[in-house]
Amino acid sequence: MRTLTVLILASLVSLTTQAQSRGSEPLSKNDKRALEQTQDMLRNRNQVDAFLEKNPEARGADSNVQALMGPDTDATYDLAADIFADLVKQTNGDPEKLMQLLEQAKKNPAAFAQKLSPAQQDKIRGLATKVEQRQNKAPAPH
Repeated sequence: MRTLTVLILASLVSLTTQAQSRGSEPLSKNDKRALEQTQDMLRNRNQVDAFLEKNPEARGADSNVQALMGPDTDATYDLAADIFADLVKQTNGDPEKLMQLLEQAKKNPAAFAQKLSPAQQDKIRGLATKVEQRQNKAPAPH
């Protein structure tokens, strides 16, 4: 289960890396609007697909999430939107600070997870449980 949780965290980090914000001061109206638009995009599969069409470098992250999460892909994107919002607020929208946090998260997903809210940690554990249950039900390869 721990390995699965780390894989889900890595997927979340990958998704949030693709959805960066701008700004260096406390969030302005424009920054807040950009954050809301990014969150809306992450929560709408049609908007994700349109984003992927224009940003082919993000397709790998999406493919990895879909392969790992299957029917829980949308829930994973929803959680990524929540985490992204927290990171943007934590860094006051500073893209350099945001990227530093995301790079640290890539290097040590478990430490990153400890900084998430208890509700976000519960959602990750719940997603890991669902993936594990699906994997246990999958027929063994011949």
